Amino acid sequence: MEAFHEALSRRSLGVIKAISMTEYRPPFLDKVGQWNKFNEYSGGTLVEKCCHYFDLINLLADSKPQRVFASGGQAVNFLDFEKDGKKSDIDDHSFVTIDYSNGVRATVALNMFCPDFYEELVICGDEGRLLACERVDLQQMKAPDASVSVYLGEQGASRTTKLGYPAAIEKSGHHGATYYEHSAFLDRLEGKLVDSATPLPGLWAMIVASAAQESIATGNPIEIAQYIDLHKLAAALSQ
Repeated sequence: MEAFHEALSRRSLGVIKAISMTEYRPPFLDKVGQWNKFNEYSGGTLVEKCCHYFDLINLLADSKPQRVFASGGQAVNFLDFEKDGKKSDIDDHSFVTIDYSNGVRATVALNMFCPDFYEELVICGDEGRLLACERVDLQQMKAPDASVSVYLGEQGASRTTKLGYPAAIEKSGHHGATYYEHSAFLDRLEGKLVDSATPLPGLWAMIVASAAQESIATGNPIEIAQYIDLHKLAAALSQ
């Protein structure tokens, strides 16, 4: 939220030109029926895990995705895992590039065989750069370390802001996100307006994610317009 405020509300970076998202994290946890170990149940790692990142990038780019190219695979995790005679086929690392119709370019890098959590968002504009990052040290059981930095060079004052919610909220789940998601949900039930996600940007995030999975499978870049036609999604996107 602070990164969006700097980039979109304050326009601290000028016109956004490039966006990069990175996550290093441990493998998938156990789930009911181990559904998250198989592409046919989850849609693939980029759908199940990274759709949130594609949503954020789409919003920052403020444009329609044009082309997606991805490379990834299963290098370390669950190589010997089987259930009901079926071997796990879930990707554990990937690199994705996205071209947008307004010229913005974006990347997503994912690695899921790391000992701790680290997430990073970099936004570059024609007047500055923003770095938003969070690290969770699972070995030391330390609280999340989150910050947003704005680097403006000679154009203005650079700064770094440490971020965190009150301890009770931080511990409520997903480092505070669970509390605010439930709060927004209750507001909607009471008829109040909220700025939470709606189905349409959610669908666009899933289109980018599934196109990236298709790119990994085929080794080819995916033209989003053709992908939408192929899967008959035009009507849903026009709502």
